[in-house]
Amino acid sequence: MKDHSQIIELIGRIIHKYNQWDNKKRTYGTDIPLTKAEIHTIAAVGDHPGINITTLAQVLGVTKGAASQMIYRLVDKGTVEKKVSPDSDTEVVLSLTGDGQINYQTHQAY
Repeated sequence: MKDHSQIIELIGRIIHKYNQWDNKKRTYGTDIPLTKAEIHTIAAVGDHPGINITTLAQVLGVTKGAASQMIYRLVDKGTVEKKVSPDSDTEVVLSLTGDGQINYQTHQAY
């Protein structure tokens, strides 16, 4: 029975270390530290120029609220821009800034 508890404890430690590694912020060609979710959002915007929040949420497999929160964070970090759509005054389209392009290209190369 003791062997099982040691194995369970070891597996728990491995999972904890993996989660620490997975949540670590990294830089992608700029000094802006980005989480895994942030860089994948940048990649989705880079792959789909002019994407809106609703379509971004579908691409990422998250809710519109979660996509919107992520975009606010990336706008604050200076990697994504929100602009009014040329087709509709109520729709917002997304594009990458200069830093966002560098992050996108570095991530694609990685």
